[in-house]
Amino acid sequence: MKERIKDLLLGFGLLAVGVVALLTIRIPVQQTRISSGAKLTYATLPKIYSWILILLVCLYMAKVVFAIWKDRAAEKRPIGGDEPKESAPEIAYSSQKVILLRTIGTVIIVLAYVLLLEHLHFFILTILFLFVLFFVYGQRSILKITAVSICGGTVFYILFIHILKLPI
Repeated sequence: MKERIKDLLLGFGLLAVGVVALLTIRIPVQQTRISSGAKLTYATLPKIYSWILILLVCLYMAKVVFAIWKDRAAEKRPIGGDEPKESAPEIAYSSQKVILLRTIGTVIIVLAYVLLLEHLHFFILTILFLFVLFFVYGQRSILKITAVSICGGTVFYILFIHILKLPI
């Protein structure tokens, strides 16, 4: 339970960082000199990052709150049966191994994405990137992975190519 409270405090801290960043980033009166980026200013990308941070922190905090509710509900239920459980060191070693493999896998996937970006189309590569990352992080439903990857690739394509007009 103490870990969940620490997670909530971390969430509030990150939420404060996102809100303060959003409030302190000023939009200049003068626009950019790049004709294709007429709506872009030096504050555009930091504002986007602030909104993304706020959204992700809210999702994180909601997950922590649901976990706290689940823990409290489990404490109220009587514990039944003597089921064999794994010992704590085995679980800790197993989870550390999974975290290490996922971290190394993510670094390799991101490097491959960056290196292949000039050779493959952004939309196709982003869909493949998301698909592989979901698989690495434990999602095994091919239908869900495919749907979310296509939707995510489409959103990123529209955001970066059509809205921000970035030359990718």
